[in-house]
Amino acid sequence: MVRVKLRHACAELQVQDEKGWAPIHVCGWKDNSHITDVILRSGRCDVNIKTNNGNTALHWVCAKALFLRVLLHVRCRR
Repeated sequence: MVRVKLRHACAELQVQDEKGWAPIHVCGWKDNSHITDVILRSGRCDVNIKTNNGNTALHWVCAKALFLRVLLHVRCRR
């Protein structure tokens, strides 16, 4: 369904909001691997696009992974 909408709507994957977030950033932040896969396979997404703070989608994914590891570590010690 998402693939069809991306193709037919000619979704602009490089559009950024007022904070510089593009669809790839939102997918990384929300852990939406299915939509991320569709966006990346479309070939119309710059994976290095940066937010106004200079973060790429990979920065967000790594930051969340680190946060989860710390959270799990603290929880396991209780």
